[in-house]
Amino acid sequence: MNIIDAAYRVGHDSPGGVAALAPRMGMSQAVLNSKLNPNTKTHILSIEEMIRMEHLTGRFDMLFAHAEALGFVAIPAPVIGDDDVDLAMAKTCAEFGDYLRTVGEALGDKKVTPNEAKKLEKELVEMINAATHLQALLASKARRG
Repeated sequence: MNIIDAAYRVGHDSPGGVAALAPRMGMSQAVLNSKLNPNTKTHILSIEEMIRMEHLTGRFDMLFAHAEALGFVAIPAPVIGDDDVDLAMAKTCAEFGDYLRTVGEALGDKKVTPNEAKKLEKELVEMINAATHLQALLASKARRG
């Protein structure tokens, strides 16, 4: 999906739609509708407005579309708490297992469909999130001594 389609979807799918989102973004419904309309070339959603929309809606479709367009994958930064390293290691191993299981299922017929590719990406992101969280925990422990 491209960023323009993602912005349209985030705006129109948010609770209350564009009518509820526009005032929270400090603009009229008509202006936001124009900025989200892929056929309108006179009103463009700025980068700051995209970020604000993502914060307000909790949906990061535009970020993911932007990353995908450039050949990247966006993953959330880990939140460090008093998590147990052993638990984080177990979660990382479990996510790796889930990813490999999904790879095996996808390759069962010797081809990968677009839906299977999306599922693989989702599993990979979950695995990377778990490993990144584990690494952040370990780095935090190293800093504390």
